[in-house]
Amino acid sequence: MADHYTKLSFELDCAEAEADRLISAFGLTGYEAALPAALAPYFPASDPDDPLSGVAALYADSNAFDIGARIYRRAGGVWIHGDGDPQVIAIAELIRRLAPSALPTGFTWANDCSRSRPGAFGGGYALITHADYDVADVTALLDEALEAARG
Repeated sequence: MADHYTKLSFELDCAEAEADRLISAFGLTGYEAALPAALAPYFPASDPDDPLSGVAALYADSNAFDIGARIYRRAGGVWIHGDGDPQVIAIAELIRRLAPSALPTGFTWANDCSRSRPGAFGGGYALITHADYDVADVTALLDEALEAARG
């Protein structure tokens, strides 16, 4: 048996108000979370009976969402890190919506394993722009490069 982890750690330069919004959004966890009024305009509800539906759609488990990472204020922005199961796509979308002054930006992550297992290591990157984000996995990038090299 082996344990698998996704790890990331990066600093994001952003305005103080944007840092406040990101910190608030990272604090939303579980069924009982309440969407702060300051975040509501950034996450319009897709279900009128569920004010959290706009945020919940970003997470792998939209019923009990958890960003899987920590965020800390630092001079000029925030530090984001996680070493268990950070929700890469949710983090990218939160940054895109809540910290526009930081864009374009990006971050990398690593996939790790407690034992040496074929295919258990890797990682990727998230490139975030005002319009969208692009997430790339290093294994897929390598497969594409090998296919191109083999002609």
